[in-house]
Amino acid sequence: MSNKRNLTLKKRYKVYRKLGYDSVTSRALSQRSLDVSKLEISKKTGKLKQNKATKTFINDTMQYWKRKTAIDNHQEKMSKIAYDDTNYTPHGVRTHDKRYKGETGKIVSIIRHENKLSRNQAYYFYYMMFQGKGMTYEETKKQLLSNKEFEDYDKNKKLRQQAMKEQRLNAHKKYMKR
Repeated sequence: MSNKRNLTLKKRYKVYRKLGYDSVTSRALSQRSLDVSKLEISKKTGKLKQNKATKTFINDTMQYWKRKTAIDNHQEKMSKIAYDDTNYTPHGVRTHDKRYKGETGKIVSIIRHENKLSRNQAYYFYYMMFQGKGMTYEETKKQLLSNKEFEDYDKNKKLRQQAMKEQRLNAHKKYMKR
């Protein structure tokens, strides 16, 4: 029984990776129900077999989560929810509340892969898309991706993290010299 479940989880994980999700998201999504019984995994390579059933399944699933329809449907759904039942801000509800967190992660992952953004940039993109003005995906994309400050947003954060890492390393070296 456990072996069958593991095989199913492995198939789901491989499907989500093929769809463009990162490894952490794919691992989390593999726990959700998705009928992968028709798909096969190669015993030699451990990868999904590239047969007709696999290609059809991937294409159908990809069509379901195409960027345009997925983001538009998500925006429409999020505009209809009531935010008065939690202590979170509207953005906090979308990103931290267990009812919406998974779907928001999918949308952020789509934004991230399509625009080749970092995780932080993708969440910022998502935040800007839902702020008061209610910009569409295309408007947000035009506004942010042409903005030099947005491009530097992630670079500056990485530089700060690298500087802090070097500081800790230097402090550790000084401590070890004693």
